Amino acid sequence: MKAYCDSKPSLAVAYFYFDFNDTEKQNAANCVSSLIAQLCSQVVDLPEKLKKLYKECNDGKQKAAMRDLKAVLELFAVIEEVDVFIVADALDECPKNAEKLGEEPRKELLELITEIKAWSPSNIHLLLTSRPEPDIRETLTPLLKTEAISIQGSQVDSDIELHINSQLSTDSKLNNWPGEVKQEIEKTLTAGANGM
Repeated sequence: MKAYCDSKPSLAVAYFYFDFNDTEKQNAANCVSSLIAQLCSQVVDLPEKLKKLYKECNDGKQKAAMRDLKAVLELFAVIEEVDVFIVADALDECPKNAEKLGEEPRKELLELITEIKAWSPSNIHLLLTSRPEPDIRETLTPLLKTEAISIQGSQVDSDIELHINSQLSTDSKLNNWPGEVKQEIEKTLTAGANGM
């Protein structure tokens, strides 16, 4: 997708991976900041509102408020000559509750997605991935224009098995291991992957 968008000046793509092991990749504000930074590198003229916000945040040394970040992201929704594709992977890795009292990162993220989908006019297209968590499904299902696609099941398991097989046979540290050990590794990793 990135290579395709890079080849067409009328397309821009930005992506964010939510990661349960990295607290910096678990909230909506960091997601929006990252998306804005990626999109800025793909447009000719930076929005004046972004330049102003940068100055207000002590030349980028302070974090911007979420409302300001959303306002800047929304500017990309109305750039007529550019279609914007946003990929957000592993929404379920954004925790429901944070350690700080009263924070609900996932709720804020789902509200952001709902708000983005409500922007009109908008040239922003979303591709979102997640495990089928009830709160995520409940929020996103009404926003869908087409049916959600499941990426779990036998086809994914088969791909995982092929990848593990390839690594076991081509990795110089692993390919000398006994066959029965490799089979046990393959069996354990494939079963434990659970479609991921």
